[in-house]
Amino acid sequence: MEACTRCWTVGHRPDVCLTNKEQTCHKCGTVNPPPDHVCILKCVLCSGRHGTGSVQCALQYKPRIPLPNVDKTPPSPKPKPPPPAKKKGPPPKKQEDWPSLLAASSSNKSSPPQVSWLSVASNSSPKAKAPDAIHALLQQIQEENRALRKQIHDLKTPSLSPNVHLCTTVPAPQCATDTPATPSHSANNDQTITMGTTPPPTTGTSTKRKSSDDARDAWQEHDKLSHKVAAHIRNSNNHLESLEKRMDSVEAKLEFLTTIIHELSTNISAEFRQLYEKLNIVDDRFSQIIEILDQLHGRVA
Repeated sequence: MEACTRCWTVGHRPDVCLTNKEQTCHKCGTVNPPPDHVCILKCVLCSGRHGTGSVQCALQYKPRIPLPNVDKTPPSPKPKPPPPAKKKGPPPKKQEDWPSLLAASSSNKSSPPQVSWLSVASNSSPKAKAPDAIHALLQQIQEENRALRKQIHDLKTPSLSPNVHLCTTVPAPQCATDTPATPSHSANNDQTITMGTTPPPTTGTSTKRKSSDDARDAWQEHDKLSHKVAAHIRNSNNHLESLEKRMDSVEAKLEFLTTIIHELSTNISAEFRQLYEKLNIVDDRFSQIIEILDQLHGRVA
C-alpha cells in the first residue's frame, strides 16, 4: 500500500504528491519541524514506532490468499489427427470448393479441405468472353459477304428487256419493186441490221421514199437505244468491278482479323495456363497453412 510522507496521507507516493501543504517530517509527521528537533519514528499507515513503508509494518503487504488445490497430473494427450494423404494430381476444380475453406477454418476439421479458385477466376475473367463475341462478328460479316457475292452474280447476268431485242433485229421494209425478194435468214421473215450499216437506197416513187424514211427513222432510234444500253452495261460493269474490289478488301481484312483472333486465343490460353498453375500453387500453400493450423490447435487443446 502506498503512503505519502509529504502530505501524510495514504494512496499515493510523495514523488507524485500534488498538494501544497506545509512541510512535514517524513519520519515523524511533525509540521514545519525545526532543524534540531528530535524525531520519533511514526508510520503513516499503522501509526507504529517504525518508519513508513518498513518491513515491520503490518499494513504494508496484504495477506496471501491461499490458492485452490490443482491437480498436477499432466493431461492425457489427445490422439493426433491422421496425416493427410498425398495428392496424386491437382484438386478437382469445382465452384463449391472455395466456400469449403471457410467452413473448415471455422469448425477446425482434422482433414484439410480442397481449395480451388479456378472456377472463380474463370467466371470473373472478362477475357474469356472476348473470343466468342469476335467469332460471332466474323460469322455475321461472312454472311453479309455471301449475300453481296450473290447480288453481284445476279447483276452480272441481267435479263434482257424487249427493247434490247429491238437493237439486234428490225423487220425489213416491204418495198414494191419488180426485183425478186432475197431469202431471209429467220423464220419470221426478219432482216438483221447491224450497227454502222447504211439505210436502204431511196427510189423516185413516194412509196419507196416513205418506206425508206421509216427504215431510216427506225434505224436511228435503234442506234440511239443501243448506245444507251451499251452505256448502261459499261456503268454496271464498272459498278461490279468496284464491288469486287471492295469484296477483296473485306476478305483481306477478314483474314487479318482471323490471324489476330488466333494470336489472341493463343495468348489468352497461355495466360490462363499460367494462372491455373499459380492458383494450384496457392491451393497447395493454403492446404499447408490449414495443416499447420490444425497442428497448432491440437497442441493448444
